[in-house]
Amino acid sequence: MYKRIQGNGSITIPVMLRRSLGIKPRDTMEIISQGDGSIVIRPCTVECVFCGGTENVAVRKGVRMCLACYLKINVRKEDRNGREETGN
Repeated sequence: MYKRIQGNGSITIPVMLRRSLGIKPRDTMEIISQGDGSIVIRPCTVECVFCGGTENVAVRKGVRMCLACYLKINVRKEDRNGREETGN
């Protein structure tokens, strides 16, 4: 199978191949260049670096984390700031 790279640098994975591999629109894919010049494209599971969860994961403040961990970190930060203010 041959595919041409489009003007914007993208390449389309044929629908029959996507269906047979279970790849759905908006799935995250990992792209790896091999030493022999070949490219490997495979499904990638995006995980939170803190808890390993895969729900609601996004890059927040430069770190891949889920919403739950992000909220915990912000609550602790607010709590710490509140304690500092009352201690003065």
